[in-house]
Amino acid sequence: MKRFSSVILAFLFALFLTGCWDMVEIEDRAFVVSVGIDKDGKTGGYTADAEIADVNAKTEMIKHGAGQTVPDAFHEIDTRLGRKLYFGQLKLVLLGKDLLADENLFQGCADALADDPEISRKVMVLAVNGDAKEILEAENAEELLTGVFVDKFFKNNGATTTFRADVNDLARSLHVDGSAVIPQISVENGELKLGGAAVIKEYKLCGWLNDEEVRGY
Repeated sequence: MKRFSSVILAFLFALFLTGCWDMVEIEDRAFVVSVGIDKDGKTGGYTADAEIADVNAKTEMIKHGAGQTVPDAFHEIDTRLGRKLYFGQLKLVLLGKDLLADENLFQGCADALADDPEISRKVMVLAVNGDAKEILEAENAEELLTGVFVDKFFKNNGATTTFRADVNDLARSLHVDGSAVIPQISVENGELKLGGAAVIKEYKLCGWLNDEEVRGY
């Protein structure tokens, strides 16, 4: 059975010990660890799926929202929760293939992430050759939370197999000429795998790099 991430628990215990928030305040927050953003095939807008650490049940849940902007999609998730989304522990943003292939949607998403004061510019960004939601829903034997798994991957061995990119890296790259290279995550043989990358040119997906092409980037 997968375990509730010790990283999240340690953070929450620290809050109690320091007295920053009382129990009521913590329970009023939905701690978002990962977010998957996709193109809404029905409306042409955005869908967002938030991976939330459930403190009480020591498990995770995924909540869905949609909107014409990324903030709108986040707001819809808020309306379906009894708690306020809290991005202070956000570790990962996943961007789906159809979103990356849409110039206007991708630019709007990148701008929204960079401009959101609640989202740290150090949050990792990964591309998905498919729907971002599928990565959040994939089984992971090592960690319950996808964001924690990816965070540990880069701390332990990421530099030997791929490269790390965050919200700030993406914003800086796109600011120059609308181009960027975003590391990729996928599901292979039922397990999460990091390797390869999406190539963005003029704010639009133009191709994918394999593991060998990415190595040493």
